[in-house]
Amino acid sequence: MKNSSKSEYEAYINMRIAESQIQWERYNAMLVVNTIFMTLIGLTLNPNSNVPILVKQILPPLGIILCLLWLQMTKRGFMWTKFWTDLARTIEDKHGHKNQINPFVEGLIHKIKNEAFINTKIASFIVIWIFIVIYLITLIDNIFPYLCNICRIK
Repeated sequence: MKNSSKSEYEAYINMRIAESQIQWERYNAMLVVNTIFMTLIGLTLNPNSNVPILVKQILPPLGIILCLLWLQMTKRGFMWTKFWTDLARTIEDKHGHKNQINPFVEGLIHKIKNEAFINTKIASFIVIWIFIVIYLITLIDNIFPYLCNICRIK
């Protein structure tokens, strides 16, 4: 591998590592925030709680918005990780030698041979969608009594 290609390759690897770390730090932070939101929603479900009705009504829609932002950040993080991985892979394809380890090319071959139905990317999206569904159910549960009252009035 030429010196310029080697430094380019190292830069791609470092960017991939950094982006991956940022992505999972962001993901974990959003997971914690959503867990706090769910805890607050759980506290509002207690009939003896003194939580204002406005707070009870606003938490599920805010949670859905939060999850949609989380979903977008996660998609973007996977996109950038793939971007840097693909660039490193092109250097390996172009300059790799048989006696050299090529983690990105060999990793892709391994991934294709051992393709899982639910990989890490899909699993991370499933977790986000589980939160969205719980927020939607809570929102519907909060709104349902009001809808029933409106229907009785007419």
